[in-house]
Amino acid sequence: MNISTRRILALAAPAVFSMVSFNIMQFADRAFLSRFDSVHFAAVLPSGMISFTLISFFLGVAQFVGALSSQYTGAEQKGAAARSAWQGLIFAVGAGALILATAVPASNVFRLLGHAPELAGLEAVFYRWMCVAGLFNLMAGALGGYFSGLGDTRTPMVASIAGHVLNIALDWVFIFGHLGFPAMGIAGAGLATTLATVLNFAILAFVFLGKRQRREHTTWSQRGFDPDLFRRLVRFGAPAGFQFFLDMSGWGVMTLFLGRLGETALMAVNISITFESLAFMTAVGVATAASVLAGQARGAGKNRAIGVILRRSVTILLAYEVFIMVLFLGFPHLLVSFFVGSGDPAVYDAVREKAIPILRITGVWIAVDSVRILFASVLRVLGDTVFLMVAYGLGSVVIISATASLVFLAPNPLLWVWVTILCWVAGMWTVMWARFHSGKWKKIQVIGN
Repeated sequence: MNISTRRILALAAPAVFSMVSFNIMQFADRAFLSRFDSVHFAAVLPSGMISFTLISFFLGVAQFVGALSSQYTGAEQKGAAARSAWQGLIFAVGAGALILATAVPASNVFRLLGHAPELAGLEAVFYRWMCVAGLFNLMAGALGGYFSGLGDTRTPMVASIAGHVLNIALDWVFIFGHLGFPAMGIAGAGLATTLATVLNFAILAFVFLGKRQRREHTTWSQRGFDPDLFRRLVRFGAPAGFQFFLDMSGWGVMTLFLGRLGETALMAVNISITFESLAFMTAVGVATAASVLAGQARGAGKNRAIGVILRRSVTILLAYEVFIMVLFLGFPHLLVSFFVGSGDPAVYDAVREKAIPILRITGVWIAVDSVRILFASVLRVLGDTVFLMVAYGLGSVVIISATASLVFLAPNPLLWVWVTILCWVAGMWTVMWARFHSGKWKKIQVIGN
């Protein structure tokens, strides 16, 4: 099998492009709504965050199809890879029905959280659309995992970019009421996202059931419920989904605590997190590529190749991290100016004072965390999902407790929260590295002998 650096980069690039288009779509969503109405704009973040946190568990399970597909591909069992995709689709339909059931009481939930009636009503509208979109997101997650496991990251990229472009175009139409449609505001944003998600899934399904896939992977004849394979998906995928859920919940709760520090501190946090998210796209792309190749190597019984894949991936990340650290440590003023450079000088000075120290810490944090993400992704595809669930669960408790304590007790809480995150990232990197080198993943049989 080809595990060269060029192969890793070829697999990573489409994943990075998909994430770039997703970030552009999110930016467009929020920019359009901010120009439509401030209340509609305010309602997007909490309802979107709650819906994605709920979906994250099921999405983690559905996407574990990628691990099954990669290992079956390495074992040259193409039919089993296709059959795992069908199990993911069956799971996605069942999970989607559960998610849709939560759409009915949504208004009451947001009111119970203390939100104003108008805001709660708009949040409920967007949440309901996200529940519908969630069904197609889960099915797309299963099929996207299948294609990635085959070593085809381009098909999911094309499908996701097509959906994101459609989302932006329909946002303009539905939010503001163009081309004869009424202005729908946040409902229009929800409808646009849902239709874009349908397109994403439709493209993946079209290729999955196309002539080439039917001939080479017998995708149509492998349809149906396979109890043993479905149990494998849930057995290994449920801990992976719960880990994803814990990770999302931990960072979400931490952000709520940071909200107590005031507007200036939150602006500094948003600047840091925005650039951190952009910088991580390359790291996640490399981790995706490494996990695909590692799964294929494991399925082929070539355990030694997994170490080679990791070393070459780390080399790529180290080269990237040098650039990131130079940018974040050497030019934090430039990063701050992207957000507040043309505004009130007093606001700029206040935000800069808080943002520059945490941006520099963020540069180091990204360098360490990139490798942590790489090792965690490889362990996940090797089936060590229970360990990851426990490790991330304990990690979430630590980071939430530390953030809450520092917000209330520390003299310069924002700086110390970022120092704590850096220490947490370094600790998790050590844990992931040690777990991989312990070799316990070699005893885990995701697809059997």
